[in-house]
Amino acid sequence: MANVAARAAPQELSSAYPRSSLAWYVAGVLAVAFWVAYLDRMVITLLTPALKADLHLSDTGVSFLQGPAFSLCFAVAGLPIGRLVDRANRRNILVVGILTWSVATLCSGLASSYWQLFSARMGLGIAEACLSPAAYSMLADLFAPRARGRASGVLMGAIALGTASSQMLTGALLKALHGTTTVSAPILGDIAAWRLAFIVFSVPGFLATLLAMTLKEPARRELAASQPSSFLPHLKRHSGLYIPLFASYALNQLFIFAYLYWGPLVFVRTYRLSVADAGILSGAMLVISGLIGGVTGGFLSDALVARHPSEGRLRIVCAIIPMQIAAAAVFAFGGSLPVAIAGFTIIKILSPLISGVTNVIMQDLWPDHMRGQAVALLALMSSAVGSTLGPIAPAVFTDYLFRDEKMLGPALLIVGMLSLGASLALGLAALVALRRSRGLAQP
Repeated sequence: MANVAARAAPQELSSAYPRSSLAWYVAGVLAVAFWVAYLDRMVITLLTPALKADLHLSDTGVSFLQGPAFSLCFAVAGLPIGRLVDRANRRNILVVGILTWSVATLCSGLASSYWQLFSARMGLGIAEACLSPAAYSMLADLFAPRARGRASGVLMGAIALGTASSQMLTGALLKALHGTTTVSAPILGDIAAWRLAFIVFSVPGFLATLLAMTLKEPARRELAASQPSSFLPHLKRHSGLYIPLFASYALNQLFIFAYLYWGPLVFVRTYRLSVADAGILSGAMLVISGLIGGVTGGFLSDALVARHPSEGRLRIVCAIIPMQIAAAAVFAFGGSLPVAIAGFTIIKILSPLISGVTNVIMQDLWPDHMRGQAVALLALMSSAVGSTLGPIAPAVFTDYLFRDEKMLGPALLIVGMLSLGASLALGLAALVALRRSRGLAQP
């Protein structure tokens, strides 16, 4: 393989990066955008019992709302949006995306049928496909390589906070309603409580749109117009590295999304917590673990890459996966609520580590004028495999193999062992391929 390792090593360009205060302000606004995106994306998690009852659905039916409705559109839209990110004004793309997915979340609350809700989730997926390509491309132009891990860690912390907020706020809302399934809302009249949750959660997105409008488009470190558009030739030339790297990440995301959507419901079905209490509990765990995992991962990857410039971040990925396997076993076999909480917390600490470090690897490996497409391809793989199959796989096991929704814990464990085992093997293959490469990658 030709010369990709040196691009993985942080290199300082002669021209100065923007001042630190500006870079971190942009990172903060992007963090707010990620928080809102995951708030809107994950609100459906604890609404599963209400959706099943109101729309007469099975676990599998709800899983298609959680997974394919969102993730397949997210995946399909990602590559063309990524190409647009590499050529057009990223700030404007971000503003339009946030506004559009906020409208889609509002429409989810106004949906009167399964297929209307399915369509709204599709719109959410298409709009959110802009976020990662635009955000990581902007960060690469604002932060020197030695600081990118920390900047990415802030975004990972925001993702964890968004997921946690969706569960805690949904749990608090359901608790405040004291089990009431219908509420009276201004203008809308009497509506189902799950619809109110979608409507309320759409509001922060409209505020985030205004915040994103305060940004200015960062100057690109490399001018795309001066370089040929050679994304596919570059991908093919280094396929021995990129194919196992992308596939490893996608399978790891399958594990992460399976536990993200269904993990909180284990506390309901196995340990008999109420949906509201499970939401507040899992949300609190996500706040703590997400911040620890996101921020720690950024600092750790920056420190290790200073010692091992070409492969430091990938070493972290390969070291984390066995820890995920151990945590999944603890969550499944703990036998008590405190042990299950410990296992779930460890899973949630490790998840942003994997996601954050892998996205920084993309910034390190790919030329500037291809980064939007590279992140979009990573998101496509993650969506097609991870966020599509992740919610579906446990539901299929509970509905068709075990035929018992209380067997959700064992179903999650089976999914975890299969996906993580393959992810580890592919991650090690990518590490070997990276070690074999030499010199600077040519676009």
